[in-house]
Amino acid sequence: MERGGESITDERNVEADEGQEDGEPTAATYDCSGGSRHHQGGDDGGDGHDDDDDDDGYGGYGGAAEAASAIIGRGVAAEWSRLSEDLLLRIFSLLPTIDRFRVCCVCRMWRHMSLSPNPGYWREANLYSLSSSKPHLTEQAVKAVVLRSKGMLVNLSIQCCQLSLLEYIGCNCPMLEGLIVGDVRFWSPNGPRGEWMPAVHAFVHGCGARLQSLKILFQVTEGDRRRRRELSAVVAALATGLPNLVSLVLHVTGQQRLQDDDVSVLTQHLPRLEVLKLTGAHITDASLDLIGTRLLSLRSLHVDGCRSLHQEAVDSLRSRRKNLHVSASGGFFWHPPTGVDDEDWAIMTVYAPVEYKEKIKFYAALPSWIPDVENLILAGDWNTVFNPGLDSPNPTPIREDTFVLTSLKGAQSLHDVKDLWDKVGSVWHSTEKVRSLMPRLRWVELNYERIKKAAVPTHWKRTLNKDQEQSSGFWVVDPENSSQLWKVLGPDPGPGTKVQIWRKKQDRNQTALIFEDEETVKTTVGLEEARVNKQVSHGSSVCQMVMVPHDRLIIEPLPFGWNQIPPAPPVLVYLYEAKIGVQILQDRVSRKPVTVATSRLTDLQSVGDGGFRLPQALQNTQKAAIPKTGVSAVASIIADNSLGYMA
Repeated sequence: MERGGESITDERNVEADEGQEDGEPTAATYDCSGGSRHHQGGDDGGDGHDDDDDDDGYGGYGGAAEAASAIIGRGVAAEWSRLSEDLLLRIFSLLPTIDRFRVCCVCRMWRHMSLSPNPGYWREANLYSLSSSKPHLTEQAVKAVVLRSKGMLVNLSIQCCQLSLLEYIGCNCPMLEGLIVGDVRFWSPNGPRGEWMPAVHAFVHGCGARLQSLKILFQVTEGDRRRRRELSAVVAALATGLPNLVSLVLHVTGQQRLQDDDVSVLTQHLPRLEVLKLTGAHITDASLDLIGTRLLSLRSLHVDGCRSLHQEAVDSLRSRRKNLHVSASGGFFWHPPTGVDDEDWAIMTVYAPVEYKEKIKFYAALPSWIPDVENLILAGDWNTVFNPGLDSPNPTPIREDTFVLTSLKGAQSLHDVKDLWDKVGSVWHSTEKVRSLMPRLRWVELNYERIKKAAVPTHWKRTLNKDQEQSSGFWVVDPENSSQLWKVLGPDPGPGTKVQIWRKKQDRNQTALIFEDEETVKTTVGLEEARVNKQVSHGSSVCQMVMVPHDRLIIEPLPFGWNQIPPAPPVLVYLYEAKIGVQILQDRVSRKPVTVATSRLTDLQSVGDGGFRLPQALQNTQKAAIPKTGVSAVASIIADNSLGYMA
């Protein structure tokens, strides 16, 4: 494995590790037993020094390899040589799975230990950080882990799984007790029908005896009746072949969803279930009745986003099963795909009910979620914003914020973490993932000029100071100068409007995001005089979210990198006083507001996913205006006072 001036990524660690024989040394080798360092085959001139330009200074190995390289470089390798193999293996077993591959690159002894048959060392493997855009890498890593575990692998987490890998797991992991798969694509538009069933049968046949926990996300890309039957066949195979399941999380996305018949099969064959999560399923009250009657061991039920359930049925189940926790919030989940530096990402947004009590109830269910690509709230430069937050004096469940952010770091393997914490209830989490590499350092600087003084309560004073220090940039404008803002943004929503200043670069005026909060005490900012300079690494995408109290919710996703100047703001879709409005805020050339269409809520047409869509006439009107702005948009209005927007 040659290295000269570039860091060794996860891909190279896994692939190179697969390609070498058991006793073959790596190109960069450290002899831990003698304390001397040898370099073979590098292009650094043979002097044994590291020419790597990585920020970490240790050749980009990461984790234990970095620490070991530093220690060995200080001439204390003999201390490590005194540690027994058992003790070293216990230390290695505490490392993340990817770092266990990296230790093979440190020295011959460590490589020998990591490759030697030691099933206890590889009983658990978390490979969720490997990109779903490179399934071959995930498959290589899983096979490497299974080979080292000698069939003793107990828990496995992966982000993507092809049919061949699912079959391999079934044939080689008889001791598997827990499996998490973030994305299983059984169907493709051009693929043959039914090709997945042998893999499913191989999996349940090989793992059915011991598997107790299964979390799996299916993507169905076709919506015909035959695909519906095939999905039911997969659910039936899992239910009948995995009788010992205690925890089951099934999330089906795309053109098909779980239905009542699927729940009937699950409740019939899985009586031992204690945890069941069926997020976004198209089930009715009849399924709740079956669950309450048949699954007597069930302790936790999650049917969030199941739009056909009635509150009366949920309350009835709770009254009958006092010890059963039922989470059935009306939130709607949406995730458009996007790309960041060749990574296959998804921007996740949770649309919570806008009524205050229902919103708090919705957030109260957060601790029971396992953060993944289906329920994260991501906004900005891979930022997480929880609402209500700094912009609201209302209380917010802080513990949920902490839970999601903590789990986010581990589950998604995100780096460059910046947490801003405020006791009022605000969390701002910023991160960026570029394959296995740590991202470049980023800085944000805000410069405000001639800000008028105004009396601000303690809460807002602390908030504003913290925002200015940490570059969030929340301010409140009064009617005196808001007229300048609405000349650009459109109709003036009235006094008490809160503004978050965003996306101003190189002193070029761009668009601000708007909040409406009647309880906010006003202060004054001359928006036309405020300058924001923001510099980030290239390749980041932006998804900005605005949540407004009462009966309006605005979502503004921006498919632009920070290194670009967007040609025009995207479409805003908002729900206000039982009216639906779709408005493109600015024309690309004239920079004047362009109203596309408005419609009464009753004019919306129901669609199969439990939501609504604009009538065809409105869609045609909307498309007619799109060429003027260069913005492509499709509006999707969600029921129960929640609203979604897709760009």
